[in-house]
Amino acid sequence: KICMQEYACTIEDIVSRRTRLAFLNKDAAFAAIPLVADVMAEELGWSEDVKAEQIVAAHKYVDSYAGRIPENQESRLRGASYKDVEELFDAIDTDGSGFLDRTEVGELASVLGINLSEEELSDAFLLMDQNNNDRVYLQEFETWLNNSNDSKFYKQLAQELSLDELKRMGGGTLLG
Repeated sequence: KICMQEYACTIEDIVSRRTRLAFLNKDAAFAAIPLVADVMAEELGWSEDVKAEQIVAAHKYVDSYAGRIPENQESRLRGASYKDVEELFDAIDTDGSGFLDRTEVGELASVLGINLSEEELSDAFLLMDQNNNDRVYLQEFETWLNNSNDSKFYKQLAQELSLDELKRMGGGTLLG
């Protein structure tokens, strides 16, 4: 009973958080959705209506992913246009609040395989949060992105992301 062992409650849980398939291969994640739905419906006792709702939600969720980006070029991140920065910001802002919080920045690091200690995460967030209100708005994020070149988080983020790929992800669903 994989769902019970993993405490998985949604198809998104399985295709992103438990298997990371949505991050690694969007097409494979789409192919897995009906199979995962069948297993989860059986294990969790979903009705046909719940199963159908879960499938629709999973398709919408996976459709927002583009997978890991093979090109690692810090210069492409640094040379981003304002539109690219806004798209990146929207992709990281998973709750659609209009600002980034520590959790979203930490989830971004985790999703991209950037290992940060709590102290490093706090330091990275403080560099972004210019007015120290525990919220990073788009303007603060843009300033951080265009002026930060020495922080560990920035360097690793630049290595992992290609803004061209983020355009295809859509806003607000990078992390699920």
